[in-house]
Amino acid sequence: MRLLVSALLLFQAAELPFPAQAVAQATAVTDRYARAEAMLGRNARKLVYGAEVSPEWIDGARFWYRDRIRGGFQFVVVDPARGTKVPAFDHARLAAALSVAAETTYASAVLPFERIRFVDGGQRIRFLVGGSGKEREWSCELATYQCARSETRTELHADEIPSPDGR
Repeated sequence: MRLLVSALLLFQAAELPFPAQAVAQATAVTDRYARAEAMLGRNARKLVYGAEVSPEWIDGARFWYRDRIRGGFQFVVVDPARGTKVPAFDHARLAAALSVAAETTYASAVLPFERIRFVDGGQRIRFLVGGSGKEREWSCELATYQCARSETRTELHADEIPSPDGR
């Protein structure tokens, strides 16, 4: 018994934690690391809205970008010379028109494409729907919101971004 009491006193005097305390301390450290990891860029990005702009030029003066919003994304057009920032199109109307044309249902904040290309002087947009070589090109008139699938691929390429001068 004396030996046990002496060992406990020695253990306590050395300020070494008892096994239960060691487990609690390890759990606290693990929790702190998990909270810190949640704040890393790749994880915090999911919690921050409107913080990323990757401009894609429409013409030499304006650009568009895809902006993260609650529940999805929206496309925005910026005119730096005028200091304006507006939605690139009516997302709800485009989702409804594309849903009818594609015979499926799309939500306005979760459109099935990430990039657009303005054509015909900004009167129409083109985009790719699908992935891994099975993409289909679509075109939507912005005046009437009529969408149609194109049987032939045009200038859209998933890995290319035009420069401001179009070259």
